[in-house]
Amino acid sequence: MIAEIDVPSHTQALALAYPEFFCETAHLDGLAPCTGIQKGVKKRYLVCPAKEPMYKFYDAVIKELVAIFPSKDIHLGGDEAPTTPWESCPSCAKQRKELSLTDAKQHMAYFLGRMAELVKANGREPLFWYELDDSLYREGETVFAWYAQCSDDAVVAA
Repeated sequence: MIAEIDVPSHTQALALAYPEFFCETAHLDGLAPCTGIQKGVKKRYLVCPAKEPMYKFYDAVIKELVAIFPSKDIHLGGDEAPTTPWESCPSCAKQRKELSLTDAKQHMAYFLGRMAELVKANGREPLFWYELDDSLYREGETVFAWYAQCSDDAVVAA
């Protein structure tokens, strides 16, 4: 069995428990817990890559997963994460400027890389879902195609 932490999206329950991990522009009012996509709700809640306490939280989660799951891998997800919330977030804009990132796409690559480093620092290898953009992943990372339309692109990119 391989544990999966799906970041930065698919975090609705986390948003209820830790709203401080999300962009100021996330608009969490009226948010309800659910198991999956709510019918008619197209909004995604992405953790904010500029919130340092969020990385400490995920490091603790990864440490717990390492203690429970013997697999050499931890899946980080990374799919279905439109960066629209990051584009309008003041904290994200400040971090992009500090890191000399030109756009939210580069910010996503930074975020996924930083999460991958947390996994590696805990003695595991990160896995990701492929999102049709090779620039999001670092050389040598394992990326899975999760729907048929991206399978050929993923194989060619590998």
